[in-house]
Amino acid sequence: MRVGDGIASGAGTAVAGTAALIACLATVAGCGSTTFTADELVAELNAHGAEVGLGEPLAAEGAVEIHALELGAVAEDDDHAHAGGSVMITEDDDSALAEYQRCESAASLLCFRAANAVLLLEDSVPRDDLARLESAVRGLASD
Repeated sequence: MRVGDGIASGAGTAVAGTAALIACLATVAGCGSTTFTADELVAELNAHGAEVGLGEPLAAEGAVEIHALELGAVAEDDDHAHAGGSVMITEDDDSALAEYQRCESAASLLCFRAANAVLLLEDSVPRDDLARLESAVRGLASD
């Protein structure tokens, strides 16, 4: 499985306390050629402890799908506002890398890439949620 470039914070505006986390993930990489659907990616991340939920579809154009992504205790409390972002599923790794690089240049986003998927997170994601997600992405890299 190929899990790409880890995470980055746009123009260096990471949430306080996550700078070290971001630095250590800058080179997460794996091998192989897995592709994910949005459901498969969320299932894999949760199998590695991420505690994420796939939200409603936000957009679809050609081979690109974008879904809302919720972090934290997503299963039980629908009235609670969850921190989150979105997950973009592209047709291949190269397209995901291009989207990851575009996300990386944003001033207020945290970005992960796993094969053909890009996770785009708000910079307000709580540290605990970010740490679980970071650990899950590392888990994907080691599979």
